[in-house]
Amino acid sequence: MKLIVGLGNPGIRYKRTKHNAGFWVIDELAKQESVSLQKRRFNAIWAEHRLGREKVFFVKPLTYMNLSGKAVRGFVDYFKISIDNILVIFDDVSLKLGTIRLRATGSAGGHNGVRSLIDSLGTDSFARLRLGIRTEENSSELSDYVLSSFKSKADEVIVRDMVQNAKGAVFSWVKEGVTFAMNKYNKKGDT
Repeated sequence: MKLIVGLGNPGIRYKRTKHNAGFWVIDELAKQESVSLQKRRFNAIWAEHRLGREKVFFVKPLTYMNLSGKAVRGFVDYFKISIDNILVIFDDVSLKLGTIRLRATGSAGGHNGVRSLIDSLGTDSFARLRLGIRTEENSSELSDYVLSSFKSKADEVIVRDMVQNAKGAVFSWVKEGVTFAMNKYNKKGDT
């Protein structure tokens, strides 16, 4: 079983904000696989699906970003999912817009949603797919920046391409494993 979690904030108010990039990837995965995120349990909306021989869960926590670990912990405990079968997808302001980075493990890097997962799971040894959201636009407050939407049509095109690349990386992670997917999707010089 694989648990694929996109981080974001629930509700219309946050739907188009940069901080919801993880949700966008989950939505695209579900759309491509013709599944609907209709199940509600563990403080999340989710769908169960099969990709080849793998049972996967597409998950969007409803706990708000800073408490994402609570939802993920519920899945891990109930379905007995091992840490190495978890992939977390989230926005990263330290990466240039459009860049994706897949890693097998790592720190929270200042991301409160990832910090919540590390605290709830008691480890940072889960795979993560970081989505670059940094543009030339500057804001004095990080929270103002991540809770705003992209301003230009050009940025929106880059975001659509990034989400498609991220979707490919997720499928590769499920089918071929983290190392193969990292080698295929992590491009040098895109920071």
